[in-house]
Amino acid sequence: MRLKFFLAIIFFGFAFYNSSCYSVKKCQNCGSVLLKHRMLNAETGEFILLAYERDRRVWYMDSLIIGEGAHVDIENDRYGNSTWKTYVGEYTFIDLRTKSYYEYLTFSDTAKIVDSYFEAAVGGNKRGWKFFSSNVLFPIEKTVNLSDTIMDGRPYKRIKTIDSVKVLNAQDQKGNDSTQIQIRIGYIRCDLQTPIFSMDKNVEKRLGCQVVRFDQIAPSNQSIISTQIEFLSQPLTEKEIKVFNAWETNMKKYPITK
Repeated sequence: MRLKFFLAIIFFGFAFYNSSCYSVKKCQNCGSVLLKHRMLNAETGEFILLAYERDRRVWYMDSLIIGEGAHVDIENDRYGNSTWKTYVGEYTFIDLRTKSYYEYLTFSDTAKIVDSYFEAAVGGNKRGWKFFSSNVLFPIEKTVNLSDTIMDGRPYKRIKTIDSVKVLNAQDQKGNDSTQIQIRIGYIRCDLQTPIFSMDKNVEKRLGCQVVRFDQIAPSNQSIISTQIEFLSQPLTEKEIKVFNAWETNMKKYPITK
């Protein structure tokens, strides 16, 4: 009898563990991404991380977002040598439905709110998150379709626009004009279940697909900077879901008032 009871406990524990993992795997419209900025190294042909930059991780669950805040410390010694390091300074919890923001210092379900505010009507928001941006990267009158491509086994549609941009510090551009030609190549995914991370909402409205990467090319100095949203394959963990639930509860408990 004791052996049967012991085996029953083991079976129950195993079943509970499996059901717990299964609930995470079945999580719908949730996951995480990396926001990445890279510059093409002309000598090696590889995209490299920009100075003072770091990849920023963003978690999402339905209409809720948690994003890392990127900070950089720069130190200069007496010989003029400079060293720098980047780190996560805070985590911003965003409710896309109400455009409300809550900041925490640690990624924990027991963390306390240190600041809260609404999305600013103009001038962007405190940490640079642009989920509500109406900026147009690819205006319809200047955009043409390119051939599709495949990266990492996934198909992408491509579009291209050629635009002229103002150079604010024209005097430092070695005699170049105050306006320069800029080429943008957009990479579009049509298989995503969530439109949260679209870089150009106007393209999304036209095509029903999301721009998840664009390469910015400056012919004047042959520079190429790539901005990309990389979707991570692993589902949210139990800890991450617990943080979302706790911070959503905090949001309801401490609503922002104008």
